[in-house]
Amino acid sequence: MDSTVLAGIYSAAGALFGAVGGAFLAGRSAVRQARTSGREQQRNWLLEQRLEAYVELCTASDATWAAMNTAVGGLDPAGQPVDPVTARTGITAAKSQLNRAVRRVQLAGPEGPLIVLARILAARVTGASLLIGNTPGHNPQYEQARDEYHVTEKQFIEAARHVLHSDQIQ
Repeated sequence: MDSTVLAGIYSAAGALFGAVGGAFLAGRSAVRQARTSGREQQRNWLLEQRLEAYVELCTASDATWAAMNTAVGGLDPAGQPVDPVTARTGITAAKSQLNRAVRRVQLAGPEGPLIVLARILAARVTGASLLIGNTPGHNPQYEQARDEYHVTEKQFIEAARHVLHSDQIQ
């Protein structure tokens, strides 16, 4: 074989292997980029779900406290007297929403202190609701329970911020 023909064959083979190798590397890079994009989308979706769950818990606990404050004060938000049975019904409905919100936080995660704090929040609300008597008026035990709740609420919010702003998703 002539050296020119041999050089042409080697050239063609080199070009072929270069094209195949380049296509392989480009495909591999595209797959890696798609995986990274998919992980980022999943991370963003999970963070969004967690944020919604955390906000739902705070909203439900606020609604429960509002219902309990109505029972303790004997007046609805408009300043009208409310009977104890109606007040209790409002508390029961609000606590039901709160328990659903706690379960949503448990599903959204992550497992650990945040879920423990969510459970403590619900327990403090339940405990405070048991301190409400059938007649409105000043109740120091209820006020102490409310203060303890607010401390736990701040801890929950701080833990939620940590989860939402962490670079690692659990």
